[in-house]
Amino acid sequence: MNPVQEPAAATPQKTLESLTTHLRKADQHTRLNASDYDALIWQVRQIGLQRERQRWTSLLNTLHPKVLEAVDTTSATRRGRFHLQAAVLMALGRLGNPESIAPLEHLKKHLDPYFRREMLPVVIARIHAESQVPTPASAAAWQEKASLFLSKAGLSLNEAIAALEIYGERSRTWPPDNLLEAPRGVIALRMLAEMAGEAFANGVPNAFQLLEGLGKDLVEKDSILWLRIQLGKRTSAERIPWLINYLLQDGVQTIEDRFLQQVLVDCGEQAVPALVAKIEVLEQGEQVSSTYRLHLDLLLETLSVFDSPKVFQILERLCRHPDSYISDAARTYLARKQRGEKPTFVSWL
Repeated sequence: MNPVQEPAAATPQKTLESLTTHLRKADQHTRLNASDYDALIWQVRQIGLQRERQRWTSLLNTLHPKVLEAVDTTSATRRGRFHLQAAVLMALGRLGNPESIAPLEHLKKHLDPYFRREMLPVVIARIHAESQVPTPASAAAWQEKASLFLSKAGLSLNEAIAALEIYGERSRTWPPDNLLEAPRGVIALRMLAEMAGEAFANGVPNAFQLLEGLGKDLVEKDSILWLRIQLGKRTSAERIPWLINYLLQDGVQTIEDRFLQQVLVDCGEQAVPALVAKIEVLEQGEQVSSTYRLHLDLLLETLSVFDSPKVFQILERLCRHPDSYISDAARTYLARKQRGEKPTFVSWL
């Protein structure tokens, strides 16, 4: 009897610090492979999401000109430089370390014009707000934090909402890159929504009252902002099933699916059992159809980002799925894991 083979292990990621050190010393012909690019974006975002405040200098080092040049050589995406800048600035805002403001101001000359003009002022405003009112647990403290944030961003709430209205119209036009480059007011509203969610979780029940004037059709104006509000009003335990159900609500793939997949990944390993359970339900309960294929593909792609041994088992099993669409997808995601690639669906969330 042949022994049962263990799932092939993924190639471990290099650390952010080792990657940036290497890229800063590399010559101009150095190309960044997909797994190293994935490691950069993944670790940058995790530093912000996990509030690893002691690593703020590591984030700043990724904005070195040679690192920014190197990420544009990767085959993983055609806009590597954009995604790295977006991820780093979002992470620095979440950390809220005032020591990072002066170095950021010094480094801004290396940023692309969009980031200097639209995103950096809002990020610096958030750093001020996070450092001065880190965990508001009362309505007064939350109001203080929100007011400080908007003031430092050079915006009134009405100005931010007006920017949202314009962006909502613009984002419906071609090319779709319009979606990437949200204006300062929209970025501010997204960050305000995230901070409101944190205040809500800390016991401020009216934290979202500030955003009630955004309108009922918010999901059409800016689905990221809408998603931030929906998540902020839910507990961690409620988010995962809600996200999975919303991801699978129809049979058409859209860019919004990427946002949902990214937030599911951001929920951490606790999302794995729910994803596995949903995959098993789909396998048992539906005939193969275009919707079935899409839903299973979305779930597999999301699941494949996690490191749990269960992920390898599911992917290896589905490599033998009788439907070639599903088996091919499983092979693709399994091969990606074995190469050490850990993709980020949306860098600027």
